[in-house]
Amino acid sequence: MRTLLSWALALIVIAVLSVSLYETRGTLRLTVTKVNEQATALETLRASQVQMQAGLAALSTKSQVTRKEVSDALAKEPDYRDTAVPASVADGLCKRLSCAK
Repeated sequence: MRTLLSWALALIVIAVLSVSLYETRGTLRLTVTKVNEQATALETLRASQVQMQAGLAALSTKSQVTRKEVSDALAKEPDYRDTAVPASVADGLCKRLSCAK
């Protein structure tokens, strides 16, 4: 009788451990899936960031070239080069640049 109870107890312990192991494996599989999804999302985000940085560099370069072209064109025109800045424009610029309080 004692041997039978020992075997029964051993089978119950093995069954409980098996169920726990099965649930742990399922949880681990779900966690791995979520980690893979996060890794994919991170790679997509990095690719988007690289693309945005490249676009920003191109726009910055184009902006500098355009600014230089406009500056050179205005410097060649005596009407623009020698004209005084109107007071209302100067006041507006000062307000934007916070030089007038």
